[in-house]
Amino acid sequence: MPRSICSCFTTISELRSALHAIGVQSYGKRLRKDLADLAAQHGISDSITEEQTIIEGWLGKQKGMFQILWERGWIDPTKMSKYQVEAPCDAFGVEDKALSLKEILSNCEDFMNEIPQLQYIIETLGGCCQMSPKYHPEIAGEGIENVWGYIKKIYRSKWSCRKSEDQKKEDFLKLIAGIMDGSDGTLTKISVRKCARRARQYMLAYSWIKAEQEKKINCQEDGLKMLYTLIEKTVKLLRAKRSHRSAMDFDLAFLGTLHNST
Repeated sequence: MPRSICSCFTTISELRSALHAIGVQSYGKRLRKDLADLAAQHGISDSITEEQTIIEGWLGKQKGMFQILWERGWIDPTKMSKYQVEAPCDAFGVEDKALSLKEILSNCEDFMNEIPQLQYIIETLGGCCQMSPKYHPEIAGEGIENVWGYIKKIYRSKWSCRKSEDQKKEDFLKLIAGIMDGSDGTLTKISVRKCARRARQYMLAYSWIKAEQEKKINCQEDGLKMLYTLIEKTVKLLRAKRSHRSAMDFDLAFLGTLHNST
């Protein structure tokens, strides 16, 4: 958006000259404020205001979805105030996806085929990056969320048992380092593999749920090895609000069992 600036250019010598021109003596007044007050008494402005219109560009700034779609010609000028990130609903609760910035942008071919920056960097370095589904940390990686949850549980159990004089910054760093490198004997290969197995169980549960929805199997009647309670728990995770979750939220009992077994 254009903006205006106001600048003051009049100096002390210019004020003196303006006062002397109308016969007003300004000797003895050394401060600009005193000269400005004297000039104001005789109807002389002590400043010159210059209006400059500056049109700000996008250099070094991030563009939002609305600006990108506007530049591409996808925004209807007659409905500019109606666009929202998510699809707005009418009086009957029906979504109008034509006014959803996210929906419009997701249908642009270059955005559909765009890969995340993390994936781009990994592949540039010769690696392979497989992105797990969003909002489902229980199946991320090789059980990484459960490993982090296990580390948190170990830390909290050990830190809370310490006296206040042993809860200093250097004690904290030493405790974390001991847990992370496995030197304290709690984070072992066995515990990490158990977390990986837990993640694979969730993956299997999701695949069974999908198969059951497609009427290919019946999880209760087919005598599957997975406990049906875990499948029920996975269904609840699917229905949960999309937001960040940690293993301390959805698998606290498993972490407790893992902690007690070490």
